[in-house]
Amino acid sequence: MKVSMLLVMLFAALIVPPFTDAAPRTKRAVPARHTVRFDPVVREKLVIAHIKQRLGSYGNAIVTDPRFAIDPAMFVRPLNQKPAVPRQRPRRYNYDYVFSLWSKEQGRRFLENNVIAFNYEEREFGVPREVIDGVLNIETQWGQSMGKRPVVTTLYTLAVMRPDLVQPGWSEKQLIAFLSIFEDSDTDLFSIKGSSTGAFGLPQFEPTSYPVLAVNCHSDDDDDPPDLFDNGDAICSIGKYLAHAGWGLSEASHRQALFAYNHDTFYVGAILDYADWLAGKSSEHPRYQLFHPKKTEGAARK
Repeated sequence: MKVSMLLVMLFAALIVPPFTDAAPRTKRAVPARHTVRFDPVVREKLVIAHIKQRLGSYGNAIVTDPRFAIDPAMFVRPLNQKPAVPRQRPRRYNYDYVFSLWSKEQGRRFLENNVIAFNYEEREFGVPREVIDGVLNIETQWGQSMGKRPVVTTLYTLAVMRPDLVQPGWSEKQLIAFLSIFEDSDTDLFSIKGSSTGAFGLPQFEPTSYPVLAVNCHSDDDDDPPDLFDNGDAICSIGKYLAHAGWGLSEASHRQALFAYNHDTFYVGAILDYADWLAGKSSEHPRYQLFHPKKTEGAARK
């Protein structure tokens, strides 16, 4: 009897739906992302004070320059405004243009015109010239696309309006580093243009990378600072950067070094494939092209 009662109860539990309230269950609220709260006016005063403290009279001359101002256009996207000319640079993660005939011709010409610098770089740092050529291709198309906004303006705006970019204080640190680079120079800082995050020069170095990794490829004189707008210095500086990041004999070390330069696996694969392609090597294990098998060699630059 007890066994039969247990079976009946078990059967009822399986076929009868559980009791539910008439009111629908409310969804659990998603917690808001943490954001840094700050007052832009206070933040601007702090940034200026830090520049004066770190750079003295030179810093005071910079912050009192009428061109030293925040650019609000950095955070405004024009509505229904189309570019005057077609985009020459692809969307992020799309590096198909690197394998176009135009790209290959430009890359070979750059190698031929800078043989001395490439020879020096390979002796000193051991990074194949085709790899460095690929970095310069993607970063700035060998100096043809280095940015449109003054680096000082970009970094100052980010330091005030985006103090938490990358990590807290990163933008301000880059700004002060950039100003320090040209402290003893006659260069007009406001004429130097760079990326949307303040990277500058042919290799698009962050300002904090310059004192450690930039190299003068033409002179051993310590008083002659590297010029990242010079082809030779850019070549050797990239070589030193990749060597410092672990470039060695293995494929893994190559990927590690390039990933340190740009945290994008497609970027890494595109450069390694491009280097093999430019050197005339047939890669048995393609990296970027494994995920982008479309044949792009016949593509023309638009």
